[in-house]
Amino acid sequence: MTEEKILEFALCGNYESEFSPYNAVKDVRAHQILLSIHQSKKTAAQIAAALHLDSDVVNRLLSELRRCGLIVQLKEAEQDWYRPNFPLITATDYQKLKPELDNLTTLLVQTTVELLPEIESELHNLQFVKAGYDAPDLAYIVIGGFTFDYGGLAFMKSENLVQ
Repeated sequence: MTEEKILEFALCGNYESEFSPYNAVKDVRAHQILLSIHQSKKTAAQIAAALHLDSDVVNRLLSELRRCGLIVQLKEAEQDWYRPNFPLITATDYQKLKPELDNLTTLLVQTTVELLPEIESELHNLQFVKAGYDAPDLAYIVIGGFTFDYGGLAFMKSENLVQ
């Protein structure tokens, strides 16, 4: 099968080969499966028929996708159904969101530029820096990690901006 990508992934996960989401999506047919079950949950047989793939290939890829947590298997009406375990944002979805995301990005950049000198001056007070360790991307790590991943998400949740 060709190595062409249908989907781009921004994933976190286990780098152990057996559980790596990156290994599970190396085969473009895994991308096709994810897109197929993104539209609606499907059985392995339905996936194989819709994608014109051999059922053994589909079952192997489903097993790999499931093992690393990219899909879930549901038992309904005595059949196994598969669906993604994460939101798939397609190129069409992204184009719909892009104008608002561009506006948000502009505001975030402006705010970051305004506050960056204060943040950088406080970085010198971190124990990590005082111990003599160097992290060239420390401002990026602090702003990205703490603002968006940690405190920012908690703040957005407390303000009922996200659930």
